[in-house]
Amino acid sequence: MRKNRTMIVVMLAAILAVMAATGAEAQEADSGPMPGWVKDRPLDTDESVFFLGMGYSAKGSLAEALEFANVDIQTQIVRFIGVRVTATTSIDAKGTLDEFTANISKQIRETSSSYQAGLRVEKRPWYRKNTQGLTVYILAGYEKETLLKEKKRLEDLFQSFIDSVRIPEEAGAKLASSGRYYEAALRYIEAAVAAVEANLEDRDIALNRNLANAMAAVEKINLIKLNDNLSAVSGEEPGEAFRLKAASGSGADSPGVPRASVLVTYYTAPASGSSRLAKTVSLQTDSNGLLEFRHPVLTFAGQGKVIVRLDLDAYLTKLKPAGRRSPEKVAALARLALSKKQEFNFIAQAPSRGQLLALCVVDMDENGEPLSANQSTASGLRESLSKQGFKLKSAVLDPESFIDASEEEFAALVLKKAAAARRAVVGTASMESSYRDQDSYIITVSGTVKVIDLKSKKIVYEKSLRKKYVGTTLEAGRSAAFKQLGRELGLKIAAEAK
Repeated sequence: MRKNRTMIVVMLAAILAVMAATGAEAQEADSGPMPGWVKDRPLDTDESVFFLGMGYSAKGSLAEALEFANVDIQTQIVRFIGVRVTATTSIDAKGTLDEFTANISKQIRETSSSYQAGLRVEKRPWYRKNTQGLTVYILAGYEKETLLKEKKRLEDLFQSFIDSVRIPEEAGAKLASSGRYYEAALRYIEAAVAAVEANLEDRDIALNRNLANAMAAVEKINLIKLNDNLSAVSGEEPGEAFRLKAASGSGADSPGVPRASVLVTYYTAPASGSSRLAKTVSLQTDSNGLLEFRHPVLTFAGQGKVIVRLDLDAYLTKLKPAGRRSPEKVAALARLALSKKQEFNFIAQAPSRGQLLALCVVDMDENGEPLSANQSTASGLRESLSKQGFKLKSAVLDPESFIDASEEEFAALVLKKAAAARRAVVGTASMESSYRDQDSYIITVSGTVKVIDLKSKKIVYEKSLRKKYVGTTLEAGRSAAFKQLGRELGLKIAAEAK
């Protein structure tokens, strides 16, 4: 829009370059009897439009008077071209005629006479000088067809400033009245952006009005979950899609908001086992405001989530320049858009839950010797994994036989004890330290477990944890610390092992 304003000034400068046309004749003005065209300006014809300029110099300077006469002609031509343009609300077309002409005059001095198509000086300037000063007259003619074309072109350009706000604003109102609130919000934002870019005199009013309309439209949109808390299996696509409705009310039976764009964020776990990575896709509600998202193959086990939020990002980016004129309203609209979201939860079960899982975990004392009296870590693992739906089989093995064994050797030992097992949890838990603090014992234990696939004889998961516990006696505290460690390792296996 700024480019269009520049075009207008340049075109007006081009067609009004009277000075360039008369510069050579300025020093040859007549001062004889007053000619008839000074008394009576020639009438316009089908071919030409005439402009009679007058300039006065109190100092008696012909050059100064000619300058004012040129400005007078400029003003008349601008008035002719802009008779309706100046009735609009464009800053460049309003204000005093002198201000607008001054803007053009600067351009005239920078414009070559080659741009003066259709404009001509009809008569040599005539002046009259007396004791009060000097008055000069210039008669200019303009080809009517060329002038009317320029007039129409400028009117269209200036009207485009107005239409750039009016058209999307009216479209937004029509969309909102039919319940298409998302599309309405987009049109209102377009109108707000145009109000600033078009440099309208009432742009702050138009900007704030359309920002308020956009907020009212977005406020109407609610994202409603139609299902939640789904179950799936790691390594597979969930059998059920996540379903949502964009509605103009608070219930699932409320009228839907069609063609609402949303951003759907879901998570994947890389093969390296590092933190989950967020991925985002853009979707749109259908004609009834409904949307379905089918999660890709799950690459992790445990709790998962899918976040859906209304997407106005691209349009809010366009609004950034408007933030300088109405920062509070622009920021409020951005916050409102971000608040329109929903979070789905689901559980991805490890595929091994339906398979027999052998368990072989040994507790060690501070000297690295197995504790034969109480295997509390294995007990905690068994309790936790059973609650998570795993089928378990204890494999009683001599610690000496498996602690330093390879995966292949360990798999062979387990299969002798539990031939039906498909996977095994193997590991050790050690007591790192213990000390007495008044009437309590502070005990620190740690453990590492591996999940081994007994068919491929490969490690599919590995986890290490440390746990501190306070007990009234050393023996009770140690047993409780190992058991709690086992519970937490079981939760990790259930949530993370593929």
